[in-house]
Amino acid sequence: MLLDNVEVIPDGGTNIVANSTLESGMKDWVAQGTHEDTALETTEGAQSKQSLHVRATERGDTASNRLRAKLNQGLTNGMIATLRADVRWLKGNNECLLRLHGNYLELAGTLPLPHNLGTPGLPNSRLVADAPPVITRVIHNPVLPVENQTVSVYAQIADPDRIALARLNYRDDTTTNFTSIPMAYNGAGFYTGIIPGLPAGRGVAFYIDAIDTKGLGRLFQTMHRFARAWSALVIPASIATSANTVFG
Repeated sequence: MLLDNVEVIPDGGTNIVANSTLESGMKDWVAQGTHEDTALETTEGAQSKQSLHVRATERGDTASNRLRAKLNQGLTNGMIATLRADVRWLKGNNECLLRLHGNYLELAGTLPLPHNLGTPGLPNSRLVADAPPVITRVIHNPVLPVENQTVSVYAQIADPDRIALARLNYRDDTTTNFTSIPMAYNGAGFYTGIIPGLPAGRGVAFYIDAIDTKGLGRLFQTMHRFARAWSALVIPASIATSANTVFG
């Protein structure tokens, strides 16, 4: 939340909070404990340029988890005073508490929340008018193949424009050229491709690409549409329990 124009006004007097508008920075303010991440907001205030950006990891208390502000004069217990501040909710808990030292006078408030808290389910800046297919849940089985054993590669591929082609591309470590084969559709968006069995100790790398009916394509596991990311498996020379599948 943002805090600004903090006032403690004794009956018949004027505001006695030093630097109440935060226009002098954090001077005369101390953030402690759960509130220690509180900092000066230099771009927004209540009818001013600056305010206090209150950040708290847990609730405050009267001991060491609080924000402290200096008063220009003291108050005695029972003295009549007015507490007032401008507070704006940003996120998180919307409760605020102002309290005088000695705890004889406090002001608790619940901040109003905006009716529109964002755009869940609505178009925003990340909207792509026509995105390529989404490839997820890629696995290969068996994880640790034996000599000459075929390996099945599974993936779930989705696109509102439907999938025109899903391909499994693989190579072993004796070549830099990939062999591409179409993946079979199994229903519910799942596809399967088969890597043939290879001699013992041979390493295999593979990737999956898919194209929708509008010609948009995507490669498996990449943050960029045409960057390649690999999964790899190694066929062990024996079925020794110490052999491991290698991922790169």
